[in-house]
Amino acid sequence: MAAGPWAVWLIFIAAFVCEAEQTVFLSAENANKMFGRHKRAGFTLIEEILRGNLERECYEEVCVYEEAREVFEHEENTKKFWSGYFEGKQCSSNPCLYNGKCTDTIRSYRCDCPEGYEGKNCEFASNECHPQMTDGCQHYCTPGFQNYKCSCAQGYKLGKDEKSCFPIEHYTCGRLLSTFATDHWMNTGDKVVTTEELHCLLGNFPWLALLINEDDRGFCSGVILNKYFVLTAAECTQKFGSFRVVVGKGQCKAVDHQTQVHHVTKTHLHLRYSVNSKENDIVLLELNKAITFSKYALPICLPEKDFAEHILIPKTNGTVSGWSLGENETQPFLLISQVSYLGQEPCRAIHNFSLTNRMLCADYHPLTCQFTSGSPLVTEHRGTWFLTGIISSGTTEYNCINGFLFTKISRYIIWILNIMK
Repeated sequence: MAAGPWAVWLIFIAAFVCEAEQTVFLSAENANKMFGRHKRAGFTLIEEILRGNLERECYEEVCVYEEAREVFEHEENTKKFWSGYFEGKQCSSNPCLYNGKCTDTIRSYRCDCPEGYEGKNCEFASNECHPQMTDGCQHYCTPGFQNYKCSCAQGYKLGKDEKSCFPIEHYTCGRLLSTFATDHWMNTGDKVVTTEELHCLLGNFPWLALLINEDDRGFCSGVILNKYFVLTAAECTQKFGSFRVVVGKGQCKAVDHQTQVHHVTKTHLHLRYSVNSKENDIVLLELNKAITFSKYALPICLPEKDFAEHILIPKTNGTVSGWSLGENETQPFLLISQVSYLGQEPCRAIHNFSLTNRMLCADYHPLTCQFTSGSPLVTEHRGTWFLTGIISSGTTEYNCINGFLFTKISRYIIWILNIMK
């Protein structure tokens, strides 16, 4: 008795299989019926019940005409959409320059560029450097006879694609090793952030240096260029007869062991530094021993002149970091500020003195006046940080409430490199 139901099911399945084997091939009339237009089955029951969704049907994945028809539920509207979506009319405007061949694709187009041109619309000559290129050189670009050539900052090598730059060593200039900390302060906007708020993650500013006098009091900031040289404002060397340089400094006990103190063996003051006008307010400090690099003490990258002036500064945004002393503070505290670069004309309009092409300025920030001289201005480009300026005290007419004033590093690259040879 127990086997009765199973026997009935087995007989039913066998009959179904036999019937299926007899109807593998259909008549011509029945076969044609199979190709009739049927409403598409939705992926889920709720998708079938609701009206079609254009984003889901045709943008998240490639759709067919019937799926688009379900969305619009109107033949003419569907045809208008379909002509631009699949048949494509983007090429009708001739977007490909220099006789490039245009091919319509779904929601876009493709240009096959003639020899000597590249880019989405063939707008770039292959032998020229173009800052707007999203897939161009990661660091430096040099125009050539037939093609432009890419190169990298010191400490990096060119990749197989001849565009990307990869660090040669673990401790390379401008390459932060504390990415979590970087994300933290990069998202703080215009706010000035103290070390306490940064939870002492000093890996944000490993190139930052502090100048201290014989009483161990900080008075200026600086920036690490390599193991033996720190750059700062020339005015800083005029304040005390002797001083030392501190790198890897923190305000937390957890990182106190990272602090390094170095004596200065020689100051390379710019020969044309003017005490009155503060022109050429720049000096290189040569240390008595090499800095031990770590994620808390690393050099910043020096950019090539053209790269700095045509790529970095036009990006409009930079970041200032430096040590500051309040009126009653005995220990310096760390400040950062994201600033916007200003052109020469806006600079001259807000400052009541003559600016030279060796100066650079940025917009006002509530704590502009608290940054010490020598504080570095840096700009990030495709994962690498480059030095673009250091804070200058300016002339007697300069008022810090009008905004930042910097010594423009791109004008001193050759001078710096010659000293550090």
